[in-house]
Order: sequence, then C-alpha cells, then structure tokens
Amino acid sequence: MREDLPKPEAAAEPDELAELAEFMRRNRIAIIVSCAVVLLATAVAFLYRQRKLHSLERASQMLASARTARDVQTVIDLYGNTPYAPLAVLRLAKMEFNAGDYAGAMKRYDDFIGRFPAHPMASAAELGRVFCAKAMGRLEDARRGYAEFAAVHTNHFLHAHAVFGNARCLEQMGRYGEARTVYEDFIAANPNSPATARAEERLRAVKRSIEKISAQPQGQQNSLQGSSPDLPEPPSPLPNFAP
Repeated sequence: MREDLPKPEAAAEPDELAELAEFMRRNRIAIIVSCAVVLLATAVAFLYRQRKLHSLERASQMLASARTARDVQTVIDLYGNTPYAPLAVLRLAKMEFNAGDYAGAMKRYDDFIGRFPAHPMASAAELGRVFCAKAMGRLEDARRGYAEFAAVHTNHFLHAHAVFGNARCLEQMGRYGEARTVYEDFIAANPNSPATARAEERLRAVKRSIEKISAQPQGQQNSLQGSSPDLPEPPSPLPNFAP
C-alpha cells in the first residue's frame, strides 16, 4: 500500500501586486506630487516653446511691415533676444545712412559688430562702417577699409562693392593711376563677373580723366587732380535686411 507523500508547502512568495499597492498607499502623496511636478514641467516647456514661436512670428511680421526708423527700433526693443534683432539693427543703420545720418549709421554698425560678432552679416556691418566713413569725407580711412575688406573677403557677395569703393576713393583723391590699376586687376581676375561691365565702364572714365589731365598745361593739372570722372556715385549696396 502506497503511503501518501506529504504535499510540499507552497513557497512563501510575496504578492507583488499587493506589495506594489501597499507601496503606493504608503507613498501616495509623494507619488502624486512627483507626477504633478512632471506634468507641470512639461506644460511649462510646452508653453515656453509656444511663446517663443509666437515671438519669432510676431518679430518677423513687425520687421517685414516696418516703414519708419521708430518701427524698426520697436522690433529691437521688444524682441531683442530673437534672431530678428540683428537684422533690425542692420536695417536701422541702412535707414539712417540713407537719411544722411552717417555718424548715427556708423554707431549702429559698431553696435552690431559688438553685440553679434559671430553673426553671418557681421562682415556686411564692417563694410557698412566703411561706407559711412567715405560718406563723412574720410577718404583715406575709407580707402583702407575697402582695400582690407576686398583682400580678406575675396568670395563675399559685397567683394566687388569693396573693390569699387577703394577705386572711387582713389579717384576722388586724384590718384587716377592707382584707381586704374584697381579696375584693371578686377577685370583680369573676374572676366565673367556680372560686375565686370561696371568695372570696364569705370576704367574708361578714369582713362578719360588721365588723358584730360595729361593734355593740360602743368599749372592746370593740379586743379584737375581731385576731380572725379563723369559717372554718378553708386549708392550703398547694403540691403534692407527685411525677412
């Protein structure tokens, strides 16, 4: 007769669900607070992103619709921490330049370079300062600025303007031989550039001035040294920087 073997006792394993329920019961306040903190942080981050996007959109709209210097200054004042603030500073500088406030425009360009030295348009601001110097009659300072810009920024979209600015300063100082060399060098180095036709036009005007001076008696040549060829002064090429 087979003896009934005693059944092994069930292992005393903890009830995981009950244990979890007990843990949550004991720590329910801490858990609720933690969840609330996470939800609050998520909501704050979402609202911050939404507000930032709204600020960017609003700054873009205001700068695009700005018509006066006060309008542009308002963009700078209200949205100085957005990517549109640097563009607004440049636009304001251009507006002041066009209005004849060359000292004010130069101050704006200085402000831009000081606040945004790594901005992609910082080099354009540097050239803007040179245009201001020339407009204020500081021809030698401007000539050096143009020449340095052209030498450093050979592939810049304003390179040709810097070259022509250098040559124009030389013309206005009566240094026609040097101006001719600048134009000739540009034409030789950039035969297919859209600006080459302009350089050729300026070169012809400079040659006419040199011939005119050479044809005059020695006493009259000095009076013609500072005259400029019969072509209008090109305007500042710096764009308005509207988005």
